[in-house]
Amino acid sequence: MFILSLPRPRSRWRDGRDRADAYRTGAAGAVASRHLCKKSPRTLGLVGCGVQARVLLSAHRAIFSGLEVLMADLQPEVATRLAAQTGGRAVSLAQAAACDIVCTATPSRAPVVERAWVSAGAHINAMGADGHGSRSSIRRS
Repeated sequence: MFILSLPRPRSRWRDGRDRADAYRTGAAGAVASRHLCKKSPRTLGLVGCGVQARVLLSAHRAIFSGLEVLMADLQPEVATRLAAQTGGRAVSLAQAAACDIVCTATPSRAPVVERAWVSAGAHINAMGADGHGSRSSIRRS
């Protein structure tokens, strides 16, 4: 069954394809990290701790061993819950953005990460800016 939701047209399938999209996106992020990040990353920062963050975390753990995982969300209790469930650590947005690999998974309409927070040489997977009205997660100034 195909559903079109308005006013923001976006296809939705009830047969699990949203889940497949999440897994494909998570795998793509982890593969990009493997090929584009520094040789031996030690930390993974998740900015946004919803469904996509869970998949990004699983995919990165499948490729990288021993990563310290730092998680932040605009709703701190969401990061705390994900950290407790997955063995990460809930931190501030600035701390998560300072990791070797940073995955932003938020549909925010405004940037949530300041450029100054990002460490030199960090690899960034900006996964949330994929819909009408959403923007890059990182403020350039």
